[in-house]
Amino acid sequence: MSAPVISPDVLELLRHQSGLSIDRDGCFQHKSGPITHERILATLYRGLEMNDDGQLIVRVADQWAYIPFEDSPYVVQNIRVMGSEPAENLELLLVGGRREPLDAASLELKGTHDLYCQVESGRAWARFSRVAYHNLLPFIIEQKAAPSGYGIQLGSTITPIALFVDK
Repeated sequence: MSAPVISPDVLELLRHQSGLSIDRDGCFQHKSGPITHERILATLYRGLEMNDDGQLIVRVADQWAYIPFEDSPYVVQNIRVMGSEPAENLELLLVGGRREPLDAASLELKGTHDLYCQVESGRAWARFSRVAYHNLLPFIIEQKAAPSGYGIQLGSTITPIALFVDK
């Protein structure tokens, strides 16, 4: 007995109606309730990626679904200094356990409180949590020439922080 065949249109509809989403804090939700099971969360976070159309998806084995999100698809939970002092590189610790080097040139300030940077080799945006933003403050300096009025100093390099433009 063969498995039933699902038409491409039905499969696309199912991928949009999984009930999964990511809230502003980067936490997975299912139909408005938080997902709390550690192994399920680990599987979902491990499967997150931006597709070629710029849409967030989660891939589990050979199946995948679209994932709507609030604000940004990723959230920086904290930062970590890489190497010795003075810090020349920072590592981003994203919600879900993923780690990426900070691309200082991608930093953008939205309003007065929300800081973002690019992750996934520039394919997606991540918002800094309060803790991560607070821990980044020692590296942020005033820089009048920067669009935001601020820059980030890593080692002897000062990189201007841009103003966020909705993408």
